[in-house]
Amino acid sequence: MLGLQSIVLSNSIYRNKIVRIDVNGHTNLSGGNGAGKTSSLNLVPVFYGTDPNKLVIKVAGKVSFLEYYLPQQSSALIFEYLRDDGPRLALLHRHASGTKHVYRFIAGGFEETFLSPSIKALVGSGASMGDVLRAISSMGFDVSRQIDIIIDYRAIIQHDKKLLQRHGRGRNTERELAYQYCLGGRNSYMSNLDAMAYSVLSRKDMFDRFKTMIAETQFNELYIEERSDMLKDKSLREDIGSIRTFTQSEDAIRSCIASYYEREDLLSQRDTVAGQLKSRLLEAHETCDELAIKIRECDDQLNDKELQYRGQSMTLREQVDACASRIHHLEREINAIQDDRERYDELNIPQMRADYGQLKSYRSELTQLEQFYTDITKQVQNLEFEKQQSIAHAREVRDEVRADIEKQRSELGKKRELVTKQFEALIEKVRKQREEALEKYNEEHLKEYQRRAEQLTVAQQKALSSSFTDDEIHAINELEAREDLLKEQCNSTDREVATERKLYQDASKKRDDIIEVRRDHESQCQRLQADIDRITKLITPSKNSFLAALREHHPDWPETIGKVIPAEILAREDLEPVLDNSGSDSHLFGWELALHKLEKPEFALEISQLEETLRGFEIKLAAVEEKLADLRTQEGQIYKYMSEREKALRILERRAQTQQKEWAAIYTEIKDKNTEAKRALRKRQEAYRKEADALKLALSRFEKDSEEEKQQLKRNFDQGVLEHKTNLAADLGDLDTELDHLVERRTEIDALCKEKEAEIQEVFEQRCTAEGVEPAKIRQAEENVRQQEAIIKKVSGYLQTLEEYDHFEKHRLSQLSDLQSAQTSKSTELQTLKTQLLQLKNEYQAITKELQDAKEQADSRFKVLTKLIEQGQHQIKRCPGVVNAVELETGTGSLEHLIKQIQLLLDGEYKKRNEVFDGVASVQRILNTFINSKIYRAWDYLVRQRQSRMGIAESEDNFRLSQPLDLETLLNNEIPTIKDGLLEQVRAVGDNLSKYHTILDSLNKEVARVSRHLGREVNTGNPFDEITDISFELTSVIVEGDYWSALTAFNQQWKAWRESRSEILPPDALLDALYRANELLSQAKIGKNIDSLLRLTIHLNENGRHARIASQRDMENASSNGLSYLAILVIFMGMTRYLCPNEAIKLHWSIDEFANLSLQNIAKVFEMLTEKGIYCYSAFPTSDPNILQHFDHKYLINVQEGVRQFKDQVVKTDNPFLAQSNQLMVEG
Repeated sequence: MLGLQSIVLSNSIYRNKIVRIDVNGHTNLSGGNGAGKTSSLNLVPVFYGTDPNKLVIKVAGKVSFLEYYLPQQSSALIFEYLRDDGPRLALLHRHASGTKHVYRFIAGGFEETFLSPSIKALVGSGASMGDVLRAISSMGFDVSRQIDIIIDYRAIIQHDKKLLQRHGRGRNTERELAYQYCLGGRNSYMSNLDAMAYSVLSRKDMFDRFKTMIAETQFNELYIEERSDMLKDKSLREDIGSIRTFTQSEDAIRSCIASYYEREDLLSQRDTVAGQLKSRLLEAHETCDELAIKIRECDDQLNDKELQYRGQSMTLREQVDACASRIHHLEREINAIQDDRERYDELNIPQMRADYGQLKSYRSELTQLEQFYTDITKQVQNLEFEKQQSIAHAREVRDEVRADIEKQRSELGKKRELVTKQFEALIEKVRKQREEALEKYNEEHLKEYQRRAEQLTVAQQKALSSSFTDDEIHAINELEAREDLLKEQCNSTDREVATERKLYQDASKKRDDIIEVRRDHESQCQRLQADIDRITKLITPSKNSFLAALREHHPDWPETIGKVIPAEILAREDLEPVLDNSGSDSHLFGWELALHKLEKPEFALEISQLEETLRGFEIKLAAVEEKLADLRTQEGQIYKYMSEREKALRILERRAQTQQKEWAAIYTEIKDKNTEAKRALRKRQEAYRKEADALKLALSRFEKDSEEEKQQLKRNFDQGVLEHKTNLAADLGDLDTELDHLVERRTEIDALCKEKEAEIQEVFEQRCTAEGVEPAKIRQAEENVRQQEAIIKKVSGYLQTLEEYDHFEKHRLSQLSDLQSAQTSKSTELQTLKTQLLQLKNEYQAITKELQDAKEQADSRFKVLTKLIEQGQHQIKRCPGVVNAVELETGTGSLEHLIKQIQLLLDGEYKKRNEVFDGVASVQRILNTFINSKIYRAWDYLVRQRQSRMGIAESEDNFRLSQPLDLETLLNNEIPTIKDGLLEQVRAVGDNLSKYHTILDSLNKEVARVSRHLGREVNTGNPFDEITDISFELTSVIVEGDYWSALTAFNQQWKAWRESRSEILPPDALLDALYRANELLSQAKIGKNIDSLLRLTIHLNENGRHARIASQRDMENASSNGLSYLAILVIFMGMTRYLCPNEAIKLHWSIDEFANLSLQNIAKVFEMLTEKGIYCYSAFPTSDPNILQHFDHKYLINVQEGVRQFKDQVVKTDNPFLAQSNQLMVEG
């Protein structure tokens, strides 16, 4: 009998004892509570490889398996079993560390090893099991290496092929141990006996254990992976949504990034222009300094010229005044001489000289007249004397009065003369003022006339001129120079663009080549991986596949059936292969073939050959994967290089566009400037023509107005003279009135005197008449004397006049010609002096005009430059970071042009700045809607990195302005990485879900297959009449859930998408299917334990009544007499032999009780167990001989005493109840 023979407990639960229990037949253990019955039953599953700790946990109140069963280093559990080549021992003992248990195998029996005197003594001394094993080994027995892992022990003891192959073909140690120490022999294979033994251990949960056992034994190749966390990751969809939203906004984001680079380019241009502007400002400052110096020089020269002019003009004016005064003096003298000559001509000097020559004659005639008068008055001499005295007295009175009047008249005359002289002086002054005013007016008129005439001439010349202004020519020349520079810059940039585009295109071609090679290598990897998977499946085929069956039961199959059978047939698991040993190896369905003419296919090769092929494929795969990794690195590098080239190309293209626009703008500006200049020229010509006409008309009006003003000036002076004359006349009138009054008084006095004289004369004449003298003769004689006296007095008065005339004629009239010549000479000199003064004035005005124009031009230029400097400095302040001026190149614009240019650049920068702000804000809004996404975390990381580098707050402008770089990194690096990662994640999620579907679908199919297969295997050999039609059905609970249809629908879409090898994220419909399936799966209670996915249903007819058992509770309630238990035992027995087909190997079941089975059914159970080669190892607490009679070994166990064996004996007694009972006798 092959199989387990005995169980030995050395210093185990029975302390300091060696207890041996023979189990080479049905064995029962009896004993009280706590005697160790259950602990002993657990040892059978332990022998088959059940995890001991799993069993101890079932024993309430016990310590760990190690502490309970192997409390000391000398403790051991020893299983003695028999193989076809002799006995073997399997041991469990403490590891040397004392922390775990380990396994050992010994090629020998218990008695020849442990019961040998030396070993027995060594064990009795309490030696460690390690020492004991070394001692046994020294006796010549093979002792295996220490086995630490339970699965390794299980694989060895059961000779489980799958467990032995789990390490691959390279590890043969376990196989060799299995050949030497497995149950039965090296050609005996079994599996899952540990699970089966554990399942039947306890009836109270036998149904559940059975289902678990089926799951563990029939579906051990199926591993229901726990759904990946990615399936539970709700952020995946948010990540994909963020990528899609970002992709939809990529153009706007790219535009923001472009705006950043355009702004940077503008800033670069701005800084360049600012540097040029700074140089121009330095030049402007120098020019302003030069202009200021020039203005000061002009002021100094103007002052010098003014002082010089004033000095020279003052000298000339003094000379002019002196000359004019001299001329005036000469004129007065000439006028006086001419007036005197006219007066003397009026006096008739020749007549007066002739009359004065007759003076003696006149005096002689007077003497005669006086004598005649004396002669005629002799008779009345006394009367005459009295008359003369009276007349003399009257005349004396008169003369006194007249003297007083004459005195007054003299005073009034002097006063009148003074007034007249003052008037003449005033008139002379007014005349001089009139002359000066007229002269000044004439000078100013001439100056203004000349100025107006000059303006008219200039306007007429300008009206005829067709030339641009210097500023216009300078502006056009400057623009043309700027155009030439921009043209060269455009050509240079175009060359750079062409070069950069060529680099990008070359890189793009290289990338395409790399991608093509990479895809070829990926295809190679897939093909190699498929080859590796194919070879791996050939090396480790599925347990239920035809290939596995051929290898197990038909070692020479590669030379026969392997040459003709299709490979796909070998992999199938639903063919349920059965070996018919009656046929010939060379027959196939009745046909005999010349198989030696056929080559063995790949799947028919030896495993070593397959492994060699596998290694070749693996080496090739590793090489291709290495090359693929290198290609991916190159691809990443070329993408990075292309990104850099694309960035540089975009910058250059934007620069070229900017330059082209600027060039076009300059060209347009030149054209506009020419048009504007021509228009301005026409406007100027028209304005100058109008100005000339206006100036001509104004000049004519000026001449007319000037003549009128001159006449008005004369009239004003004449009116002044007239007023002075009027005042003089008034003053002289008053004096003349007084003089007239005096004359009247003198006349009155003279009249009174005459009247008196007349009265005296009348009296004289009366007395003369009385004396006889004729009065008339006396009067006549007296009148003649008086007249003669008047003539003599008058002619005598001529002497002074004649002397004055002689003096005049001699001393003055003779000078008239000289005076007139001198006057002419002085007039000529005066005109010369006036001409010199006018020339000096004109020269002064010309040079002062030139200096003033230069000063005004310099001042105007200074003001313009000052304003431009102020504007330029203001613009420079708007350009932070510009420190130094730059060296100016030929064609660099003027200060005004640079200010305009930098203003345009600043305006453009401001616009781009706002575009960057808006773009970053838009991105931030997008990201804020996906705050839990990878892209948000990537962005947040970039933001934090930038904060760390810049050391400023995120809200600051400079920080936000720099964020397009992070956006570019996000778009070019992070998003592709995230996208690839998401694509991989989606693929992983979808593949996992698809794989999960495949696993579940495989489980569904495998459950159906196993249900059919096991149904045929176990539904036989039923010895019980009460129950018939025993069958069981395995179904999958997976198909019952709502998630299954959703998962299936998803899997169909997923496979179609995966087959398309799409490199873009899956469509929304597929994602919806994925998330629906995932959502339903998350709600489904699907564990990775296959047991939970199985539904076991046992069908049977109990006394004609159909019973359905789907749970432990159903089994307990299905029958009151244990028939349901019998049904499951029938199934268990079939399953046991299915797991261990070699019936020569006796197997053991640990059964704790038969409960309420009838004695008849218990007997049938033992018959069926014996028939199936299964020994019952039980712990029934019974003394019923009807039950005990079925056991070959009966033991009574006690923790203190150990184990004692029972023997049957019939005892006669008077007790009727005990009359027929068997008395159990205990044998130690």
